[in-house]
Amino acid sequence: AEDGIRDTSVTGVQTCALPILIAPKLFKSLVWLGTAAVVAIALYVWWPSTKNLTTYSLFPIFGLIAFSLMWTNYIAGALRAYLHISSDTLRSHSQITGYIVLFCILAHPLLLETQLYLDGFGLPPGSLLTVYPTTKEHLAILAGVTALVCFLLFELYRFFKDRSWWKYIEWASIGAMGLILIHGFTLGGELRQPWFQVVWFFYAVTFVVAVAYSGYSKRRNDHGRKEHV
Repeated sequence: AEDGIRDTSVTGVQTCALPILIAPKLFKSLVWLGTAAVVAIALYVWWPSTKNLTTYSLFPIFGLIAFSLMWTNYIAGALRAYLHISSDTLRSHSQITGYIVLFCILAHPLLLETQLYLDGFGLPPGSLLTVYPTTKEHLAILAGVTALVCFLLFELYRFFKDRSWWKYIEWASIGAMGLILIHGFTLGGELRQPWFQVVWFFYAVTFVVAVAYSGYSKRRNDHGRKEHV
């Protein structure tokens, strides 16, 4: 995620007309601090499972980190738009966290599937359906797979972001975040902890608010561009 609905930016007209409410360098530092905080929360909730560390206890941390970083980018993008700060301010943050997210979303299922195969459960999807036998779990798996496909499609951003149909990929990526919230709440062992359920709910609510505001900001920016053409 680069910033909110990830192609929004502050126009030249806006930067002249609206005051910058916080120094860009300070904002960037605060975003990095927030990023470190959410990763620390993910590590903290996962850490008890390291007492008997196996592949099965290892793979969840990659999913937690990936979601946490993507959430941070959406929140930072909405705040950036609200504070009238150029999207260039967070470019390095977006690039670095983007690479980490890509690694994590691939490592998360691959570690699980590899270990299931080594343990004699066969190849997916049969291995997953055996380990997670209920209909509710099957739906959660489908949500996770769908989200993964959407996130991987978004990695084509640098090649196709200017195409007229790219907005549908952006919408799919936003929807995928919702699917991951459901996926994690259904299958995530860490979410058995009540305090982390509260955190997960907070992530969900603030994500919806951030996406709504970013969408509003983008429409306002587009309207401003049309008026000054």
